[in-house]
Amino acid sequence: MAQTRRQGRPTDRQDPSPCWRLPGQHLAKAAHEAAVPDETHRLIAECEPRFAAAAALCFVQGWRIGEALGLAWQNLDLVFTTAGGTPTLRQPVDRAIRKAAERVGIDSAGLGTHAGRGSVVTNLFASGSLDLEDVARFVGHHDVATTRGYGQHEGDRPRRVSERALGPLDPRRTDDQT
Repeated sequence: MAQTRRQGRPTDRQDPSPCWRLPGQHLAKAAHEAAVPDETHRLIAECEPRFAAAAALCFVQGWRIGEALGLAWQNLDLVFTTAGGTPTLRQPVDRAIRKAAERVGIDSAGLGTHAGRGSVVTNLFASGSLDLEDVARFVGHHDVATTRGYGQHEGDRPRRVSERALGPLDPRRTDDQT
């Protein structure tokens, strides 16, 4: 595993990040829950310290766990390890996230490292500040349809979009309200 980490391969994210990524495992798809921003903050704060950075990369930046666990920069080798000092796999980080969720009162069913990615997609899109194409670029999806599949809810976005669309038709609107 250490040899694979040193050799690495460029990440498939669209950004020019100097990150390297270990090959991911292909597992059966499972339902992932999306954490809202407040839950994300509490979850990361309660996560085991050695996995908190990995959880943050998944739940704040939307990284895949393979990208986080295989992270290395030119002069920095950030390795997430087990308590014994060996490189860790995805499963211990998933367990740490679920345990942290339970400690802060968040339903841990379906919550794991990949749920962080779905949370980022859902929360960015639901915020109304980014369109789906921008969110797709942020998380490194080449196809917007992939990003669309991650969304768990739209929050207030439909209402805000409707208000913006109807704004020009409002007779009370003045010209400086664009």
